[in-house]
Amino acid sequence: MERGRFLLVYAFGCTGCGETSVDMWAKVLSNQKEVTGVLVVHAEESRLQEEIKRRGWHIPVIADDGSIAKVLSPRFSPQAFGFARGRLVWIQETPGTPEKDLFTEFCNRQGKGYG
Repeated sequence: MERGRFLLVYAFGCTGCGETSVDMWAKVLSNQKEVTGVLVVHAEESRLQEEIKRRGWHIPVIADDGSIAKVLSPRFSPQAFGFARGRLVWIQETPGTPEKDLFTEFCNRQGKGYG
């Protein structure tokens, strides 16, 4: 696999609709060595730290005040964004696809530019 690949998964929150998918992304990304994964959650840092402990996530998790959402413009939650060599190369287009399948789709994208 190509080095320098990064998968960011943006979530509007940790509970409610999409909660299971956020947990699955954390699991899928924690088992990867070829791709760096991070969860970005629209939440207050203190509340997010409680969720990280409660859920046992073992990947980087970043609290967003809305700044990252303004740049990425996620259409649903959670939504994955893939980068390679500093360029956006893949965006999850639809919700509901199994996370492992989405991860494979991103990995198969190789270094191609998005769009």
